[in-house]
Amino acid sequence: MDPAYPPDGESLMLILAERAAPHPRKLYWRFMAGGQRAMRDGDWKYLRIAGNEFLFDLAKDPRERANLKDRHKDVLDRLKADWEAWNSAMLPERSRPSAYSNPGSGLADHYGVTNPRPAEAPTR
Repeated sequence: MDPAYPPDGESLMLILAERAAPHPRKLYWRFMAGGQRAMRDGDWKYLRIAGNEFLFDLAKDPRERANLKDRHKDVLDRLKADWEAWNSAMLPERSRPSAYSNPGSGLADHYGVTNPRPAEAPTR
């Protein structure tokens, strides 16, 4: 691994082996469709999609039906600020989807793969 780009994941081995207790962790994501931005911190979930903002308490509302953004503005503002800080440390989003024309050897999840040579057309 390059020390300039440390992974943001963590090993779950100790938790799965029951040698460590689970611990809270913030989750962040973004998705191009609808300009989706989201974050989960404990039971709270912040979501912005198509310019609309939502705040959900997932423990009380797992189906995400009650938008609490006006009732818990302090939580909304905190989660938005956390998401913006996280996003500022991420690579910029693509302006359009990938063309998917990269060879397998050029993709991070296919490291070391070599593409077979195309079969030559039969000659007559």
